[in-house]
Amino acid sequence: MKTMKKLAAVALALVMALCLAAPAFAADNDGSITINNAIEGQIYTAYKIFDLESFDNESNAFSYKVAEPWTNFVTGEGAGAAYVTVDEQNYVTWNDDKKSEADVAEFAKLALEYAKANGEITGTAQTAEGATVVFENLPLGYYLIDSSLGALCSLDTTNKEVVMREKNEKPTDKKESEMDPNSKVGSEVKYTVTINAKKGAQAYVVHDTMGAGLTFNSDSLVVTAAPVVEESETAEPVTVAPENYTLTQNVPHHDNEEDPEEVTSTCTFELAFDQDYLNTLTGDTTIVITYTATINSNAVISKDPITNKETLSYGDNNRTEETPGNKTEDKFYDFDLVKTDSKNELLADAVFQLKEGNTVIELVQNTDGTYRPAVAEDKAEGSEVMVVSQITTNDISKITFTGFAPGAYTLEEVTAPGGYNKLKAPVEIQIAQKKDVNNENKPMVDDKGNPMMTLYVDGVDRGFTATITPATTEGEGENAVTTPASVEGGVHITNYTGAELPSTGGIGTTIFYIVGAVLAVGAGVLLVTKKKMGADEE
Repeated sequence: MKTMKKLAAVALALVMALCLAAPAFAADNDGSITINNAIEGQIYTAYKIFDLESFDNESNAFSYKVAEPWTNFVTGEGAGAAYVTVDEQNYVTWNDDKKSEADVAEFAKLALEYAKANGEITGTAQTAEGATVVFENLPLGYYLIDSSLGALCSLDTTNKEVVMREKNEKPTDKKESEMDPNSKVGSEVKYTVTINAKKGAQAYVVHDTMGAGLTFNSDSLVVTAAPVVEESETAEPVTVAPENYTLTQNVPHHDNEEDPEEVTSTCTFELAFDQDYLNTLTGDTTIVITYTATINSNAVISKDPITNKETLSYGDNNRTEETPGNKTEDKFYDFDLVKTDSKNELLADAVFQLKEGNTVIELVQNTDGTYRPAVAEDKAEGSEVMVVSQITTNDISKITFTGFAPGAYTLEEVTAPGGYNKLKAPVEIQIAQKKDVNNENKPMVDDKGNPMMTLYVDGVDRGFTATITPATTEGEGENAVTTPASVEGGVHITNYTGAELPSTGGIGTTIFYIVGAVLAVGAGVLLVTKKKMGADEE
């Protein structure tokens, strides 16, 4: 009698600690379990471990027998045999040295592992469609409740109705990226995944999928964990040893039910936490995973953003669910160069270099005529790609540079077209977040909260794309109205001609010859006249 009372008290304490359970019951041979505060979409499963053969509520006496197929779990070498004793008639009593709350929690954990490994044990499952889950018409007995959130709750239906409250929460995660200004091919991008782990964590796996423009640096991965001390504070993080998780790269996924062999997607890597480590989390814990990826040549050859998507799966392996994906995007940008004369007419034969700091950026012309930064493969021995350090303008179209990260650059004119003055200083270019000039220059974001980027030319917001409008004339004769050509947006550089100076082969020297001849003739006449006047005087 005392043993059964202790068993019931311990079980109730476990339920209160893990699930805030409260029992109630009647003499019928069936009962129900109600879970309040359930989380929609989560799966709750009830496993009956012991049958309740008879009971007396007044004297608090209960008689349990092992339910099939749990015999091997609680007898012989079974994992649960250390906690209970089963006599020759199959009656169950709880061992005196295994009555602490921790012991009962461990028994529940082992029982759940046994249930999942035993194909004969299916349990009764319910998916929460709202805040309440009800198991009805259950044979009376000692039950184990499993939540796909990973929390374990054991309870015995010693009364007809048992009501429990789900106190656990879904783990949450978020992802952030740090790409330095002026990043280019070969630069590293730092990524941070933060997981808010919960007590009772089960089967946490981080799935990371990188775009083609990134190469994962597996040696850079570091995992830290810190318990949440208060709601908004965490303790000092401690590095999680690599033996507490498994890192697997290039993991294929087979999500096509009609063709299980088809590889529908591939994770760049998966990080699976060992369950023994998760069992040590006694409360809310902040787990932080940091790692880097290197920007490769695909990032600039493609005009798509370099992406990195992460999801966190959790719960038991048979019922894995995923949080909404956390996706980062780091973009490269295109911008236009337009070279004109003072009339906004396109001007050919101006030679430019694009620089980052004092370094000339080597370029490759794409098949569509645009220019991108050269990558290592372009300059490798045997490459047939033409790499140039200068570009020359034409009088037909603008020039487009593609694949440039946010940051500062300069365009320097190396050679001006014939008859035009060379620029006295390089043009300063900056790809940066757009500022609201009407609101204290605050950085601007779009309706989704993403930064709005633009191109600043010598500090003026010009936008990335240049629009060239040719000159037009409407009407004829005195009624003709001409609209001059114009350029809007992009990097617009104008060259001017200097003032024309007199030349040695023009009218300028002829007039000097004529004047000189006249003066010479005049001088001769004057000389003859003077001589004649002198002779007359003699």
